[in-house]
Amino acid sequence: MGYWTHSRRLKLPKRSKNVCGSLSRSRNIFLKSLLVSLLLHCGLLDEQAYLQTAITSIIHRPYVMENHTLILGCGDSVFLTDPITGQGCNTASYAAEQIYETLLTNKEAAWDEAVSAAYWNRVKAYIVAVTEWTNAMTQPLPEHIAGLLMKAAADQQTADEIAAWFEDPIKAREAFIGNSINPR
Repeated sequence: MGYWTHSRRLKLPKRSKNVCGSLSRSRNIFLKSLLVSLLLHCGLLDEQAYLQTAITSIIHRPYVMENHTLILGCGDSVFLTDPITGQGCNTASYAAEQIYETLLTNKEAAWDEAVSAAYWNRVKAYIVAVTEWTNAMTQPLPEHIAGLLMKAAADQQTADEIAAWFEDPIKAREAFIGNSINPR
C-alpha cells in the first residue's frame, strides 16, 4: 500500500507496531512535499493568466418533500466541490453518517420537514467549510498561507498542522478565511 505520485510510488513500512502512525507520517511527508512543490513550481505566468477550476462549488438544500415523502440527499448530489482539496468522498461519508444519526435520533417522529431541517443543521457548518476552503484553494494563496507552507518545509509541527486540514476541513477553512461560517 502506498500513495501514488505522478511517476513514483512512496513505499510505506512493511511491518510496524503502529500502522496508523506510519500511515499518518507517510501521509504527512507526502502532503508536505506535494504542497511545497506546488507552491514553488506552480503559478500563473502573468496578470492576464487565470486558473479555471474543474467544478464550480455549489451547495443545494439537501432535502425536499415530494408527495408527503421525505427525500434526503448527500454527497455530490447536493454538495458539489472542486476536487482540489480531495474532500468529495469525505463529505459524502460525513453526510451519510449524519443522515443516519438524524434518522436514528428521530426514529419515532414523522420524517418530515422538521427532520430535514435537523439534518441540514447538523451538516451545514461542515459543508460550508469544505466549500469555502475549496473555493479559497482555487484563488491566489493568501500571504499567511504561503508563509505557513514555506515554514512547513522546515518545521514538522507546521507540516502536521497543514496535513491535518485534510482531516478537518473546518480548521482548514479557519486557517484560510477566519472563524465565522457564512450562513446559507
